[in-house]
Amino acid sequence: DIMYASGAAQWVRLNGSGIVQLNGASPPTVLGSSSVGAYRLLLGTSGTSTAAGATTVASVALTGLTILDRLVVSIRHSSIVQATAEPIIYNVTDSLNIVTNTNGASALNAATTAGCVSEIGCDPADATQVTSVTTNIGMQTIGAAGVSTPTVYYTQLCVATTAFTGSWTIGLRHGGVTAGGTYRYSIAIWKKLGQ
Repeated sequence: DIMYASGAAQWVRLNGSGIVQLNGASPPTVLGSSSVGAYRLLLGTSGTSTAAGATTVASVALTGLTILDRLVVSIRHSSIVQATAEPIIYNVTDSLNIVTNTNGASALNAATTAGCVSEIGCDPADATQVTSVTTNIGMQTIGAAGVSTPTVYYTQLCVATTAFTGSWTIGLRHGGVTAGGTYRYSIAIWKKLGQ
């Protein structure tokens, strides 16, 4: 277990099971996977791809989500030398785009870096209606000092065959890397416990 105090009023705890929880005035005494508001790390990875065609570069199988749970996805990615087509958050099981705008445009331009954070859940009345709210950190030229393009906030709805509460796989996918280029990525996916 790792505990961190950022002041007398706030504590954060990360245990060996990947559970993160914020607490109030005193250190938390008991944390577990059933704590409402806790975050469980499901996937944390980074890598590169030079594939010319559409490729899922990172994924994790999901099961046991409830209609109150949320997935929080954080992506930081770069396209080196050449452009990378349409990096997206993808439902691998149903071949469905969940978040199509992970970098502020349909392609990650050559020699740029970008990122996004998305919260993904479902409609309480219909678990096949998957919704996302995304904060987009726009593209910036690699190595250039300064502030990136304006942040974009948006929502997206997709209708899946497999319910959010069923067994399915979520991943990071790109539409292809232009010859001579490299797509670099870092992705983390957490389950935010809703009940």
